[in-house]
Amino acid sequence: MLQLLQTFDSIKQSIPENEPELKQFLRIYKTLGMHIDYDKSGCIGEPEYIDGNDKITRSLKGCLLEGRGVCVGYAHALEQVCSYIGIHSEYKSGMAHTQNGSGGHAWNQVLIEGKPYNVDLTWDSRRLKNNIPVEYCLRGDEFFNETHESFNNKSTICKEDYPQETIQQILSELPQYGINGINPQEKSVIGPKNTERIPQVTTSQLQSMALNVAEQGSTTVSQVGKCLKNIEEQKEKPNPERGEQIEY
Repeated sequence: MLQLLQTFDSIKQSIPENEPELKQFLRIYKTLGMHIDYDKSGCIGEPEYIDGNDKITRSLKGCLLEGRGVCVGYAHALEQVCSYIGIHSEYKSGMAHTQNGSGGHAWNQVLIEGKPYNVDLTWDSRRLKNNIPVEYCLRGDEFFNETHESFNNKSTICKEDYPQETIQQILSELPQYGINGINPQEKSVIGPKNTERIPQVTTSQLQSMALNVAEQGSTTVSQVGKCLKNIEEQKEKPNPERGEQIEY
């Protein structure tokens, strides 16, 4: 829980003050897309599936701390990080249709500059890593619905694409790294064994972060209470100033 709070705050701190909403979103989109790898061992139905791994790849912990996920995890991570930053994002689920067939899928709808758009971070993640143009970022229904079919008939109508040339230009100017400034080419797994990469923060900062997350609606009051209790319990435990890492 504390590592997740630190990760949320790390992403927020990477966004310059007064940055336009579009660039804020694209910064988040690229950061998460660079950071999370699609993990077939956590995808039910894949030959590589390992029993129980789906609980990790569908979670914020798996995506944000361990850097691995499936479409559900990608969509939840984007939704929650955007919410924490102050950008409206909704999780969507349905069917994806490709040349290889159809299957269950998850993506997002976001509100940028007062207009709704469809985004699919899962499908754009590899493009971001390979520094090639994205195809499913801030799209209208006419393009998006050719491959995505929502289970919810009440989904917001997205009337148009955001100018794709503008998106590509901004993405090309943003840093080519994931969470905490880690180059994806050098990343294996970001988890407890790599906690030295996550900046240490004070108790008061963690308390503030926990309350901010609760106010943004990305966790429950009881979880915040547990988080704050953990903070108090860790006061007399390993001291990060001596190079001793606290793992959760």
